[in-house]
Amino acid sequence: MMVKTLLKPNEAANAARTAYEFRGSNDLFSVYQEYEISELFRSDHNSSELFSGKAGAFGFKTSIGFGVLAMGKGRFENQALLACRGTATFQDVLTDLNPSPRGTGTGSVAHSGFVRNFASFKSNIHRFISIHRPEVIHCVGHSLGGALATLAADSIIHSSQATQTVLYTFGCPRVGTQGFAQKLSSHRLLGKDNIHRVYHSSDPVAMLPLWPFVHVPLPTGECYIGCDGFAFNPMKHSMLQYAKSVSGKTWLDLKRPHPTWNSRYQGWVKAMENAGGGGLSLAKLSILNVALNYMSRKVFKLSFQAFITAGMGVMTPLDQISYLLDKAAHVSTENKGLVAKIVSYVLRICGYSGLALPTLTLASIYHAFRTLIRLLNGMARLAMNAAH
Repeated sequence: MMVKTLLKPNEAANAARTAYEFRGSNDLFSVYQEYEISELFRSDHNSSELFSGKAGAFGFKTSIGFGVLAMGKGRFENQALLACRGTATFQDVLTDLNPSPRGTGTGSVAHSGFVRNFASFKSNIHRFISIHRPEVIHCVGHSLGGALATLAADSIIHSSQATQTVLYTFGCPRVGTQGFAQKLSSHRLLGKDNIHRVYHSSDPVAMLPLWPFVHVPLPTGECYIGCDGFAFNPMKHSMLQYAKSVSGKTWLDLKRPHPTWNSRYQGWVKAMENAGGGGLSLAKLSILNVALNYMSRKVFKLSFQAFITAGMGVMTPLDQISYLLDKAAHVSTENKGLVAKIVSYVLRICGYSGLALPTLTLASIYHAFRTLIRLLNGMARLAMNAAH
């Protein structure tokens, strides 16, 4: 069921921006006033609270402020806001770039770094809900905060305190696998009509991590903002840029899928051949994702989700992609030709168009995709430095 009382795009953007301020300030009212949401949500300590969580990986974990929970007022009376901030520290970057699959606790599979991060403050959310019993919860976040808001929405709608939920994200990376996205997009307490994913076509973070992770909602419903001829521009990831892009717009203005390369290409091979040389873009990575989805369906059919689950905590997306394509190449001569085209395409868009295609092996496939992921992660780091 679609929620009638929504945050407007500029209100959602302002709420996402407030979450960054609570790393160094406990003055809710001043922050709410600065970002023009003081008339929407309560700032007193009886109706709101700040929360912290643990970010990082590889021994660098630390406790950092992550956002705010607050009851609403005015048109949001008896409703609540959950605002999670995005990447702002070195520890957060480690969380973002540690994407092996992990169980969410709700029967789905998602990015391990995000899941661990969310688990560190999950109890704050459910305690707040048990005390205040909101009728609707508005989950908002930018970048890493969008991923955490997505996991919060998933946790809320699958809990014993389940309530109607709305999700708003800006520049959000891919959070979970196909099953995760489908559950959120079809759940009666959330659903695709209550998911508002805003992204710039040139934001590299919104295209990470690669397959097998996918965005919500499915099958469509994103708020696409085209810019810069689709070439990646790390500065377009900043929350300030998103706030400017949605200013004065309605959700109806924004809700449109990105162009036809987001659909399931019947001719993805031809699209790869016509993609030109180096230079990463939304279009080129979208074509690549279509190719990987095609190969996974062709090779694994209905068993691939079981393969992902079996590899949780062990196999990263790079491992999974390499295993998938190596397995596909050994199934048939036709598949081997398709895999060769995919690997050649990856090297070409990374700027290695003059190189001869190496012999197809698990190692050569792994090397090609590692080159791509390193390049994307470098762009993501630049983007996350401009996060807000």
